[in-house]
Amino acid sequence: MKVEPIEEFCLGKDVVVVVESLRPIKGKVRWFSERKAGVVFDEPLGFEELAEWVGKRLELASLKASYQPK
Repeated sequence: MKVEPIEEFCLGKDVVVVVESLRPIKGKVRWFSERKAGVVFDEPLGFEELAEWVGKRLELASLKASYQPK
């Protein structure tokens, strides 16, 4: 996963990635370049878990797109 890290000296550090509607995921920072960092997860996300998360995000985006303020 590519993220924008909080601190510049993060390479090799253990992290926990928190994404809305997804469980916290432990990993390690593998690379850092131009204020971006790459995190490799300790355990991969299962297909079902990722598919459920994508479905929730699509449903939320659809609801936001169809909302018309009065």
